[in-house]
Amino acid sequence: MNRYNTVFSMLVLVVGQVAVADAHEQCEPSRWGADDEIGSANLITPASVAEASKLVTTGRTYSLGITIDSTTPAFPPRSLSLQVVQ
Repeated sequence: MNRYNTVFSMLVLVVGQVAVADAHEQCEPSRWGADDEIGSANLITPASVAEASKLVTTGRTYSLGITIDSTTPAFPPRSLSLQVVQ
């Protein structure tokens, strides 16, 4: 059984490496260039913001923030350390 587990583990590793290499080769080049860091956020212009603001009809707002404090979950091995610099 131990030999089977070893062979199976090696097979999974080899297939995983091939899949990662294949996915990297098939990745499309960025339309914004190799050094771009914001991607499609390049499409946000003053004109597109003005156009999007026309879609607002009710004026309702929704809070999307969360409270971050010492009780905020951080799953192991991560931990939460928050430092506010003013």
